Amino acid sequence: MQIFHKIKEISDLFEAGNNEQARHLLREILSNYVALHDETERQHLRIETMEKILEPENNLFYAQGFFWLTSDAKKVHGPFCPKCMNTEGDLILLEKEGHGFLCPYCNSRYPSLREAVGAPTGSPQTTHQAHIIQFNQ
Repeated sequence: MQIFHKIKEISDLFEAGNNEQARHLLREILSNYVALHDETERQHLRIETMEKILEPENNLFYAQGFFWLTSDAKKVHGPFCPKCMNTEGDLILLEKEGHGFLCPYCNSRYPSLREAVGAPTGSPQTTHQAHIIQFNQ
């Protein structure tokens, strides 16, 4: 309901000839909308990723410059964006793009499995704790 109050306020400011104040409020609303839209899009991508992973207790591991999940049936899911995992702790499934991959959230492009930007160093079998969203609560 606060947005309707702001819109009324903007309308009143325009009618009163306070165009600069009205524009300032419009920019504020637009900035808030863009931030909310980006966060909503990010959350949708996270949900889609988690829905693709049928078993939340899968093991996360790092290999070939990317994060991967493996299920009890030894099926491997991934690759996941190393930049999103390292900066936000989010598992964002990369999309195939030509011979490489594209992150649909941060738009990072990876030309091959071995050229992941921002990937951690260490053993390819290093395990990490994933942020798992429970869907059946």
